[in-house]
Amino acid sequence: MRSLKHSVVRLAETEDTCALVDKFKGGNTESGYGLTYSEKNAFKYLYDYINHKECDVLVSEEGGEITGCVMIAESLEFHDRPFCYIGKFWIFSSGRRTDASRELISHSLKWAKERDCSHLFVTATAELADKEQRLFINLMKKSGLVEHGPVLSLKME
Repeated sequence: MRSLKHSVVRLAETEDTCALVDKFKGGNTESGYGLTYSEKNAFKYLYDYINHKECDVLVSEEGGEITGCVMIAESLEFHDRPFCYIGKFWIFSSGRRTDASRELISHSLKWAKERDCSHLFVTATAELADKEQRLFINLMKKSGLVEHGPVLSLKME
C-alpha cells in the first residue's frame, strides 16, 4: 500500500501569484468550459484576491511545490455574521495522490471558524470530468457539507 505524501498548507503571498498563474493554466485544460486562458486576467484576479482584506488564497505544498489551492472569502451581507465562500478549490496534478485536498478543506473550515462565519458555501461548477467532480463532492460531504439544491448556469452565446 502506497503512503500519502504530507502536504503543508499556508496563506499565499503576493510572490506566489506567478506560480499560481502557471498552475491554473494547466488546470484550465481540465475544465469543460472550452475558454481560452488569459494569463493577464489570471494574474490580476489572483493578485487582487491575495491582497484583498476579506479574502485569502490557501495553498498546499509538498516539497516546496504548490500542489493545490483554495480561494476563500468572507462576506458580511445582510446578517450579523459573515458567510464564507470557497470560490475555487483546485488540486493540481502534482497534488493528486497526496493529502492536499483533505488538508485544504480542513484549513478552509478553520479559516471560516476563526472569522466566526455562520455558513460555508462551495459549488462544484468547474465542469470537470465525472470522476473528478464526484471526488470533489465526496470530499465536501465527508467534511460535513450538505447539498442544498442545484447550481444553475447558462452558457451565454
